[in-house]
Amino acid sequence: MKVTEVFTPGTLPKYTYYERPGRNLEESLLSAVDTPGIITAVSGPSKSGKTVLCESVIGMGSMLLITGGGVGSEATFWQRIRSKLKVPATSSSTSGQGKNREIGGSARASFGAFIAKGEGQVDGKIGRSEQEQTTFQFDELGGVELLDLVRSQKKTLVVDDFHYIDRHVQASLVEQFKEAARAGCTIVVVSVPHRSDDVIRANPDLRGRLRLVEVSYWTEDELCNIPKLGFPILNIEPDAKVIDRFAMESLSSPQLMQSLCLELCRVKQIDDKLKANTQVHLDHAEIARVLQGVAGASSCQTALDILEKGPRVRGTERNTYTMRDGATGDVYTVVLRAVASGAPRLALKYPEITEKVEQITKGEPPSGSSIVSTLDQMHKAVKDMAQDRVLEWDSEKETLNFNDPYFLYFLRWRSWDELNRTGKI
Repeated sequence: MKVTEVFTPGTLPKYTYYERPGRNLEESLLSAVDTPGIITAVSGPSKSGKTVLCESVIGMGSMLLITGGGVGSEATFWQRIRSKLKVPATSSSTSGQGKNREIGGSARASFGAFIAKGEGQVDGKIGRSEQEQTTFQFDELGGVELLDLVRSQKKTLVVDDFHYIDRHVQASLVEQFKEAARAGCTIVVVSVPHRSDDVIRANPDLRGRLRLVEVSYWTEDELCNIPKLGFPILNIEPDAKVIDRFAMESLSSPQLMQSLCLELCRVKQIDDKLKANTQVHLDHAEIARVLQGVAGASSCQTALDILEKGPRVRGTERNTYTMRDGATGDVYTVVLRAVASGAPRLALKYPEITEKVEQITKGEPPSGSSIVSTLDQMHKAVKDMAQDRVLEWDSEKETLNFNDPYFLYFLRWRSWDELNRTGKI
């Protein structure tokens, strides 16, 4: 058996799917989608297993999965559904008839419908063809008709990353979702916790017609069940401390834990199930390679470059700050390094951010107003990233939310600095 069959970061796990007993997520989702006229909202942190939960309960073959990333207009959303259903945007129907006349004998060829116009002379006889045809143009199917087609094909519409859809587009879509649900179409919208009320905000009439299924953050104990299920199948017995470290670094994401377990096998050059149960130890350098290897596969460099660069500087250059490890950088670099330091957290309040900034800087740290302005600019910078909104600064709640745990993970382990400084596993 291949290790890639056991640890599957990007697909529905066959051997390492953990149902999280006591949370009744599968039962709650099944009950919701089986209730006629109800729209189901699945809410949970990014990479927490929301889509995998839907695949497990609904079945991949029964899902019509649409992603909300990049949907800036209603037309874009319906075009994605047409593409999945293989329904053309426009269609036409042509009908016609043809006639053939002869003078002085019978013509060899007959001109029928849809044959190009023409006339010819055969054996001294004169032939003439006449053709008439009419083309009918049909309007494209609207949203209600497309959703009815989804229903008739016994599919469940699952809209992943619903929170990425522009709010004005959400309002129009939800109105049509409501009518389609009443007609028997099963609809599931998937979003992050702090945007779980988007459906209600888009259409308050849905109160009482919406069932919320909350996928909570995974605990470290729950995450440890993934390697506990997978490694024995491969006859691998890793160090318990390494697994505990991986659980902490996974940032509540089962997908990240799957990636770390798979990378451990690769670092130890294990491709297939071992012949006998084997204890596998990792030294400091090998742990670094595992953590760095997963960071390298996170594809977050572009987002980081945009955030670290900040907006164009006009006038006075930004101040440069020195950090305790000797590195230097402006306020954007300081804030990014600060939020990545210490124990990983997917949500940070303003006082926690300023405390982290003070902890990593040497000398005078950036002012509070400078930190807030930086967070505002970072929020604006990622707002236009259709499918890469890695973080969000809520100015009202003064909270920084990491929408994608992979980005925070990448911030922490894009280099080996922290491992080399602490020497801890």
